Amino acid sequence: MLQDWMRKFILYRKIRFYQLLTHIGKLLASARQEDYVDIINASLRLLGEYVHADRTYIFKYDLFAGTCSNTFEVCQQGISSEISNLQNISLDGIPDWFLTHQRGESLYIPDVEKLLKANRVRELLESQRVRSLLTIPMFIDNTLFGFLGFDSVTRTRKYSGFEQTLLKEYSILLVSLFKRIDMENAVEKQSRKIRHIIDAANLGTWEWDLSTDRVDYDPKWAGFVGYSLEELEPHTLQTWISLTDPDD
Repeated sequence: MLQDWMRKFILYRKIRFYQLLTHIGKLLASARQEDYVDIINASLRLLGEYVHADRTYIFKYDLFAGTCSNTFEVCQQGISSEISNLQNISLDGIPDWFLTHQRGESLYIPDVEKLLKANRVRELLESQRVRSLLTIPMFIDNTLFGFLGFDSVTRTRKYSGFEQTLLKEYSILLVSLFKRIDMENAVEKQSRKIRHIIDAANLGTWEWDLSTDRVDYDPKWAGFVGYSLEELEPHTLQTWISLTDPDD
């Protein structure tokens, strides 16, 4: 009877975990440049609370500088923030940690006290009062980008294989968001560059949105053809055609 109850409870927890991950996936998919930081923090809090992690965070590797830095952190009530203390950490001091991630493997330490006392990782974790830890590497285009981490401070914490698999799925969702934001930033940067060139060259532009049939004219372009923007209303292709010489 007790075994049946335990099986049902475990199944319930797994279903709830899937549901939470689906909800978080939708949150991350809806993130925009202006709010993605808040959404990532919200997702870290939701996941941290569910797996009973005291501190949930993201680190970014700087492979050129040979360092890693804490970029996102969410702490449960009563748990100290460590993000300001974990900037530009030299990878030379934690080679095993870095190499584990570079191999694409998670670093899982169920009990920090069982590490050798001379271990640099133990020294680093004990300074933050960490008793258990799970970190999951994140890759962008086969390059190690950073890692997702879960600290247990108030007690030790063991993660099942199922939990580790779903937390890895969450890390993949994060990578997708980071890639999308980077791409959008690159497009925006390129657009600003093109706009600067156009303005500097005193050129006029127009854009035709095929989905709405709207044509947006630059004021300079309208002036070149002898019209004001108001005279070109409504801004549609039909307006353009009606003002165009048939021979053209």
